[in-house]
Amino acid sequence: AVALISLGYVILVLREASRRLDYREAEHQGMMERLQEKEYRLRAIFESEPECVNLQAADGTVLEINPAGLALVEADRPEDIVGKCMDTLVAPEFAELYRETMRRVFAGDAVVCEFRAVTLKDSIRWMETHAVPLRDAGGTIYALLGITRDVSEHMLAEEQTRRHQTELARVARMSTMGEMATGIAHELN
Repeated sequence: AVALISLGYVILVLREASRRLDYREAEHQGMMERLQEKEYRLRAIFESEPECVNLQAADGTVLEINPAGLALVEADRPEDIVGKCMDTLVAPEFAELYRETMRRVFAGDAVVCEFRAVTLKDSIRWMETHAVPLRDAGGTIYALLGITRDVSEHMLAEEQTRRHQTELARVARMSTMGEMATGIAHELN
């Protein structure tokens, strides 16, 4: 009789453990489904963002880049740029600025910088990047998140405005000199 009672008790304990395990499996499955939904949403945002979105390792290696980024650097497919160092696209005169930006981001700063780049198909573009550190759950920085846009038209417009201002100043000086020459000639007469 004691053996039957003990066996009955073991069966009850096993059933309760089985029920708890089923509950935890269902809870785990629900959590996995929610995580997967979030991943799909984030992937959709990443893929559809009209600006270049890229992740870089501390050495500048591109870990991931969205379709807008591929178009910006004139890459035909992700393999053209992913796994390669982004500094190969940075114009030589901006290489130090790029290195300093990387250093600051991996030190924890958010940085905005403008630089000239040479795309994979040798087009020259001015780019503006907003770079922030990406941290893991423990707070360790593991990547740079960069949002980059082509600001070439803006930079060309600024350069054209500077040229026009320089020309306007030259014309104003010439006009002033002409007025002075006219005044001097009038006095001499």
